[in-house]
Amino acid sequence: MNEILRFENVASGYDRIRILNELSFTVTEGEILGVIGPNGSGKTTMLNTLAGLLRTASGKIFFDGNDITVMAAHSRCRIGIGRTFQIPRPFSEMTVMENVLVASVHGAGLSRKEAAGISEECLEMVGLIGRKNEKAGVLTLLDCKKLELARAAATGAKLLLLDEVAAGLTEAEIEDITGLVSGLKEKDLTIIWVEHILDVMKNSTDRLMCMAEGRNVICGDPKEVIDSDIVQEIYLGGKE
Repeated sequence: MNEILRFENVASGYDRIRILNELSFTVTEGEILGVIGPNGSGKTTMLNTLAGLLRTASGKIFFDGNDITVMAAHSRCRIGIGRTFQIPRPFSEMTVMENVLVASVHGAGLSRKEAAGISEECLEMVGLIGRKNEKAGVLTLLDCKKLELARAAATGAKLLLLDEVAAGLTEAEIEDITGLVSGLKEKDLTIIWVEHILDVMKNSTDRLMCMAEGRNVICGDPKEVIDSDIVQEIYLGGKE
């Protein structure tokens, strides 16, 4: 498979506070790359930098063979980078369908007519088509997270950035949401998935990267990464 994303020695942060430090990694088309690491390791900063919400201080980002290092966030969305957030923030007074239409029209640049068909497909995909006319403000946490997935997919994303979509859910709900993510991969989407739940990362990703102090400290087979001495030390407190 072809490489779809490359981070080359990327540094970024907030104001003068450096969070990412020469972060380098690649992502292959069609894979799910899981990302773990202790709080403050730079996981969300990496997603924000990739989505264009933060500028790089140094280094390069390549997507689909193109240098997007200085590209604006809305332009990155138009070329196929979709983003979800750890805390869903739907337009609560708009319907579920209207929420997805906004993503499709403004994210993908589609006409209202074109967007309607795509939006219904995305809602069907996440199991919310039956609630499309309900106000988003009445949705449960699980359904809000499903709506996040639908909105991101409706932008026409080739690469989905998932930020703790399983956080705060029950065991049964986690199984539900991980099944949906697996279904997105089957639709030829590439996914970068930040999550703290190690069993999910071990069983639902193709490769796993552990970050610490803004760097990629190890990346490879999920089980091998989780069982590695370095992850046991920096993420789990060391082997007993």
